[in-house]
Amino acid sequence: MNVKLTLSYDGTDFYGFQAQDGLPTVAGEIEKALQKILGEVPEIVCAGRTDKGVHADGQVINFHTSLDKMKEYNWLRALNSILPRSVRITHCEFMPEEWSARFDAKAREYHYFLVNQRFPDARRMRFASFCYYDLDVEQLNQYCKYLVGEHDFTSFSAADDPSRTKIRQIYKLDTMRDGDLVTLRVIGSAFLHNMVRIITGTLLTLYRKGEPPIRMKEILDGQNRQLARDTIEPNGLVFKRVYYDEKEIPQ
Repeated sequence: MNVKLTLSYDGTDFYGFQAQDGLPTVAGEIEKALQKILGEVPEIVCAGRTDKGVHADGQVINFHTSLDKMKEYNWLRALNSILPRSVRITHCEFMPEEWSARFDAKAREYHYFLVNQRFPDARRMRFASFCYYDLDVEQLNQYCKYLVGEHDFTSFSAADDPSRTKIRQIYKLDTMRDGDLVTLRVIGSAFLHNMVRIITGTLLTLYRKGEPPIRMKEILDGQNRQLARDTIEPNGLVFKRVYYDEKEIPQ
């Protein structure tokens, strides 16, 4: 049985998704729950690993098990009764044996949330960063447009990224405002380590300093991490969705 799970989690108190000995992680909690149900820990495949402090609304995983008597709804009930409240399974579906949460994914969508207030509400800061200076989303989108398409994103990759190639496809990158909440939305084929957080940090710095939008293209073309700006804090980043049908990817 190949079980697909969609999950949400508050990543604040976790050291990322991937299991690590002696540290609280999202995968570690799922493995403990599966151990209680199955008596063993199956290999978990995820659509995209998230770092320490990063959240998810639509992370997707799959695993194989010989237990084929439990219905999809019972998997939801059983796992959510064991998992901490900071990790919730929101959907369960049985898939063909060869299906993979990672390798069948066509695109991933991330959002970075910014509270655009001088003095933000403390209750919102667990799931957002804040920006005290006024943000003009139309101006921000002038910077964003240069990163859409297939490019070498070396400038926006952490120095320890192990990827063999830094070429990635970005289908959509824009900012939106809803009251005092500004959201950066990025949809891409896949992402390098810290890529979304580096893009966000660079975008805000260029905007604050009044740099011309073409500067974003110059940083991209330079293929040098030193050209981009600081990696913004993780608490505003949320893994929103995985696309498994190319027709559903916004263009």
